[in-house]
Amino acid sequence: MKLFTLMCILSFGVGVNVFIVPHSHNDAGWLETVDFYYSANCNKTLNNMFTLLSEHDSVKFCWSEVVFLQMWLKEHPEKKPLMEEFIRSGRFEIIGGGWVQNDEALMDFELLIRQMRSGLDYLSENLSVENVKIAWQLDTFGHSSLNAAVWERMGFNTLVFARIDDIYKKYLKYGGNLQFLWKPQGLGAKNGLLTHVLNPHYAPPSFLDPREYFYSFGGSRCYLTLPANDQEIEICVENFEDYVYAVSYMHKTENIMILLGDDFFYTDIVFSRNLIGLVDKIMERVNDINVIYATPGEYFDAVMAVDEVYGVFKGDLVPLISEVIPRIKPWTGFYTTKPMLKKLTYDTNKIVRIAEILQSLILRNKFVAYDLSLATHHDAITGTCRSHVYQDYIDKLDIDYLKAMEAISQSLNKLYSSSEPTQLSLPYRVMFIINPLNRPISKLLSFYSSIKYIKIFDSNFEAIQSQSVPQDKGFDIYFRAVLNGFSIKTYFIIESNIECDICSIPSEASRKAILNNTNIEVFLKDGYLNSIRKDGIDYDIDSRVVRYSGDLGGPYTFMTYGNGSYIGDLVKYRAYSGPLVEVAESKFAFKSSVFIQTIILPNDDEVFELKFYVYADVGSEIFMRFQQKYQKGDWFYTFNTANVMKRTIHPNQYFLKGQNVFPISGALLVKLKEKFLFIVPSFPLGVAMPSEKTFELHLHRHPGKDDQLGLGSYQEDIYPVEHSFSISLRSLNLTDLWLGFLSHRASPYISFLSGTNFSIAESYLDSETYTTPWAYKTEYNLLPNSNCLYISSLNERKGKQICTLLNICNSPQHFDLPGLEVLEELDLSGNHLKHINPIKEGQEIEFLVNKNSGKSVVDFEEEVGRGIIKPFALHSFEVRTGENSKPEITFYGNNMSIEPEPIGGYYLEIGFYFVTWLVLVLFIYYYFTLARKNKGDIEGEVEIEEIYEGDERVYEDTIAYSKARF
Repeated sequence: MKLFTLMCILSFGVGVNVFIVPHSHNDAGWLETVDFYYSANCNKTLNNMFTLLSEHDSVKFCWSEVVFLQMWLKEHPEKKPLMEEFIRSGRFEIIGGGWVQNDEALMDFELLIRQMRSGLDYLSENLSVENVKIAWQLDTFGHSSLNAAVWERMGFNTLVFARIDDIYKKYLKYGGNLQFLWKPQGLGAKNGLLTHVLNPHYAPPSFLDPREYFYSFGGSRCYLTLPANDQEIEICVENFEDYVYAVSYMHKTENIMILLGDDFFYTDIVFSRNLIGLVDKIMERVNDINVIYATPGEYFDAVMAVDEVYGVFKGDLVPLISEVIPRIKPWTGFYTTKPMLKKLTYDTNKIVRIAEILQSLILRNKFVAYDLSLATHHDAITGTCRSHVYQDYIDKLDIDYLKAMEAISQSLNKLYSSSEPTQLSLPYRVMFIINPLNRPISKLLSFYSSIKYIKIFDSNFEAIQSQSVPQDKGFDIYFRAVLNGFSIKTYFIIESNIECDICSIPSEASRKAILNNTNIEVFLKDGYLNSIRKDGIDYDIDSRVVRYSGDLGGPYTFMTYGNGSYIGDLVKYRAYSGPLVEVAESKFAFKSSVFIQTIILPNDDEVFELKFYVYADVGSEIFMRFQQKYQKGDWFYTFNTANVMKRTIHPNQYFLKGQNVFPISGALLVKLKEKFLFIVPSFPLGVAMPSEKTFELHLHRHPGKDDQLGLGSYQEDIYPVEHSFSISLRSLNLTDLWLGFLSHRASPYISFLSGTNFSIAESYLDSETYTTPWAYKTEYNLLPNSNCLYISSLNERKGKQICTLLNICNSPQHFDLPGLEVLEELDLSGNHLKHINPIKEGQEIEFLVNKNSGKSVVDFEEEVGRGIIKPFALHSFEVRTGENSKPEITFYGNNMSIEPEPIGGYYLEIGFYFVTWLVLVLFIYYYFTLARKNKGDIEGEVEIEEIYEGDERVYEDTIAYSKARF
């Protein structure tokens, strides 16, 4: 059918060929929830379009959001054969292929691939659609080289989008370059994507635009109502011809695509018939123009059949700046809008990855988290949705998170069910630690306990040293875990109410402003991070919290005047030292808000963690500002998990704070003297460069107004968030960068046995105490270890195991991992590799977004041959894990048992337990009664509870939720 259509098109001869593509753009949540949009809109659209396809032999249709296809087929299973027939005949085409049209600025490579595979796997398994060719990103707010690289590696050959800076769109139009070859770098991309920029957007041309609000504001529609009368039809024909000849020079070939649709289109069957009828009459009457209904695939088949040369673009199209005079709008606020939703998305992504691998390895089951993929939608993770939709995304993510925990529990149950028990005679709790990296690590970990003295044992009854640090009326228990790559290790925990030789060592409290070990020193001033010393060299990065007014921007945009004001007075500071870790906790007050900064420096590491708990009141933009006083040029770089890009400051001072903001989905790199400061966030956020020597992390925002970009009104955000940044000083080395990123995002996962059948909990406080025999095997080594080949994913697809590998070393690597037998190399979507004819390349074109080309500053090697993974490239393989790859079990002792302490000591400990708590209760009552009468001074004696009083709604209702969830 497609070949016949293409032959018909090429037989037109001389003249312009117009391809009318009916479509509907369907947001998976925005002003309303995804479920509302399905019931109110998408269900009707699909019903109506299949009616029209049945009634009208020449009409075609396309669809991109797989989430709505799944909902429709679930409700209408009887219509599945009809859909399959229209797909086979080429009249209904699946484009995009992802579960949703994802945001691009806030994705890392794993989250992007996961959401795309959710949709592509569903299409393969339920509709036998194996080859989606066109990436379809109509509405995203800027376009990232990461996404383009991944789509190329997934086998796509074309990308379609609409949103690009107005100035650059004009530049493309007038240069005849609305179609260009985008050749992103990183992850092994090499061929590029034929990229098509829509003109003007994804709605029909203005003379056909049926939107009443568009018409009422001066739209030049060629008809008043539908059906149009004969006079109106003649006007429409004239408008159509004028439009086609006006835009024909913008494209490389004589082929033009016109989209016939918009947001949630074709929901009314009468209107839909009338609109198609109008287009039919236009087709009949136009002169010297060949017009047909088509799918996007048919259009691009015709384009690529022409021997043409395309301009080459190698950069990045983030951020998006609407350069519409007089109101310049930087679409940079959404990088941080509703940060808790971003955190929940990445927290869920981490545990879902573990669940996928364990289910595939141990149970040969497929685990899919569809609502995690839903959260990547360009109005979800961005926070650009109404408040009730925001809450709906949170609720759905919580469900997927719990499903992933249950999947891990099932896998653990299978592993441990055959283990022989050991006799444990004292009350104990069981802790599991999973290393998600397939490389050995030694990592300082912690869990929260209400008990100061904790004993941690492995199954050989060897005590693990630990340190207790006071935290929120309890204690963080720090210990060092030595773990093999992708392994599960078991520990036993016993609580003690008296100090003992093998118990947690209490930290020494002080007010010192220096944390140090043999590798680095971290200096604080007024509670804030001030400088770092490494190898005897000081690197100054004086930090403070800054507030800007949020009254000019909105959920999408960040705009503000002035330089901001310093906020956050130090009201409490404590430093804690011990054998394993040094911790500094600072509490700052601003009006009724409290910010909590915690710096954690392990005693034998050169990487430290900075946590920051923050909430923005209405009308506030909260940043952490860093001042560096070194070189002016070439010092500020962002990493999107494909490319490292140098960013420079925009000369326009008017909206400086909005135009010089960039997303960091992977890391921020700041050059300080001869070293780079690596800042790796636990989830993406915006980072600003307001001056030549200043950078700012955008921690939280709460715009007090709407920015007239669709939401229509102020949207509340009641949730605080806690950021976690991994910070180190390194040379600019891609291997170190990848290791730093993966070590932070894929840090060990800790869980606790909380009931029968291996149900697990993340909180130690939710675990249960056992006195019965229990399986004791200490460590299961599940995947082969490698220092270079990172196993990004291992999951099931149609009974096959698909493994995706990233080479994080700067040398080529053979796929040689014991226990993983390679059967076939695949593309990143899990399909067979296919040959794609290269597109002829012309001159290089550049879009300088705020003077930033977005090009990678790191050169990547060319492909080095079959079976070899080049440096920093990503590859997928079908593998077999069978008899030769059963989990390796490491035994630590055989039939070992933890002997009971002498009976007198046991009861003595219980007595101490009771007395200690009694004294503690009396002490708390006396202490806080006295504290209310005698407030402490700024030196740290003011208790934080006093600050909470001014904002009970935020800091009582949400702290409990966020701490429990985070």
